[in-house]
Amino acid sequence: MFGCPPNRGNFTATLPCVGAHHLARKLTGFGHDARLMPAKYVRPYAKGQKNDFNDAEAIVEAVQRPTMKFVATKTADQLDLQALHRVRERLVSQRTGIINQIRAFMLERGIAVRQGIRFLRAELPISHFYKTRLRPTLKRIDAYVIRWARRKFKRMRHQTKGARDWFDRLRRATPKLFAHWPLCHGNGRTSGAV
Repeated sequence: MFGCPPNRGNFTATLPCVGAHHLARKLTGFGHDARLMPAKYVRPYAKGQKNDFNDAEAIVEAVQRPTMKFVATKTADQLDLQALHRVRERLVSQRTGIINQIRAFMLERGIAVRQGIRFLRAELPISHFYKTRLRPTLKRIDAYVIRWARRKFKRMRHQTKGARDWFDRLRRATPKLFAHWPLCHGNGRTSGAV
């Protein structure tokens, strides 16, 4: 963070990076005028390789421009909402990937399904499946989710039964989280451990 020359008033300028909004709120609480500049407006003033000294020089150069646009400092609530949206976006992306993977497994067995979760749910009631042929594949997907949970969560790392219990609770709480659960396990009723 760098102080501005006297002819532009006393304020602190920096690029918005990890923790910059928190730092700007803290500095504002101490009575400073903290401002964040978008990196795309500072980049034209950078000289040479990217390092702290060259970045500082570019920020000082850019902040002196009378037409410089600044980024509004986000509140904690705004940052929480942004984090929530990012997590939701990632979950939707993962769900889409799993749906497409299930569609590919089914297509390999001669069952064509249109894109989208509603078509997977609507066009494929349990009666369309050859239970003896498709059920083991769907059970392997469940086993993969359990293995993922054991790697992801430290408390389950060495607990196979704990991971299966977590999986059963998750399946009962959100029976439509994965598109194959209603097909393989019924409408939220468990049919035993994977």
